[in-house]
Amino acid sequence: MMTMTRHIWQGLGMLAAAVAVLLLAACSSDDAPDSGDVLRFGVITRGDGDAPVLNTSNTSTDPLTLFVTTGVEAPVKGIVTWNDPTWSSNLSVTQGKDYYFYGFSPENAATGSLSMLTGAADYSGGAVLTLTGVDAVSTKDLCVVTGVQGVENSTTAADVKLGKFYYLGKEKGNNFVHLLMSHLYASIKMQIKVDADYDALRTIKLKSMQLGTTEKTKVTLTVTLTANNTETNPITSSDASGGSAATTGVTIYESDNGVALSPTEPIELTANVLPFNDLLASLTLTSTYDVYDKKGMLIRENQTATNKLTGAVIYMVRGDQMTLNLTVKPTYLYQLSDKDLDNPTVVMN
Repeated sequence: MMTMTRHIWQGLGMLAAAVAVLLLAACSSDDAPDSGDVLRFGVITRGDGDAPVLNTSNTSTDPLTLFVTTGVEAPVKGIVTWNDPTWSSNLSVTQGKDYYFYGFSPENAATGSLSMLTGAADYSGGAVLTLTGVDAVSTKDLCVVTGVQGVENSTTAADVKLGKFYYLGKEKGNNFVHLLMSHLYASIKMQIKVDADYDALRTIKLKSMQLGTTEKTKVTLTVTLTANNTETNPITSSDASGGSAATTGVTIYESDNGVALSPTEPIELTANVLPFNDLLASLTLTSTYDVYDKKGMLIRENQTATNKLTGAVIYMVRGDQMTLNLTVKPTYLYQLSDKDLDNPTVVMN
């Protein structure tokens, strides 16, 4: 029998990289154009608005790709990176000019390109962000920029609004930006333990766990962003195309020696998945483990158990987080034959 606990985090969620510091530029002031000023970034917030946070980390130093355009001009692509203790950018703006910012993070999760909305004359009303090479299942937390706020200095409090991509270039030394990023994945968290009665007889060491899909490995993800003044999420559509049949999943845990499972303190592992119906309906979780007796003797090595994820998982949407409770135990607790005792199964309960 399988039951699942579903968590959908609403509202502001958690800040995943709140930094209020003066940020240095990747190039020196001598390298920046005479008429421009290098962009600096104060607060990068992940998971605000109606796209809840997928991870529980309070810090994130993932690099991001940012596209800067005046509206009618072709976007300039730059990378914003964390160089402890500051962020760095190779992008610059000119005082008094209008700009629009679009982008995604982490930079190594995809190859990105930006185009205008169909029928649009410029980038002021939104854009189409095309991301190629996106993993259908991943441990990365792929996000896109859904809000921009220009501030006077690095200590100005962040108050980024969803749907705002506009930025007005300021005088040199005052071009600070806060960015709001929203998630494209849904998240599945596994809590893994061993049955207490079984733990009294055998020790189980988890060696690896994979979350896979029989549908696709990497896809092209098209994200349509529409600017608005209502402070609502600007992601109006997200479509996946391409990809080949998957043969393996993403490894979310791996250890040569394995980790002993506890009946009271579950191990927590997390993976993310693109929330499209065909992908969600084809998810499988594969566990590899060793079985020991209570004297420490290896009984069975590299045993595997595969569970097809069904139920509420197939209804997940962008920003959802679902918790699966997994327990390792024999098939029949009341009849512990040698075969059953030494070759347990992994069940969801």
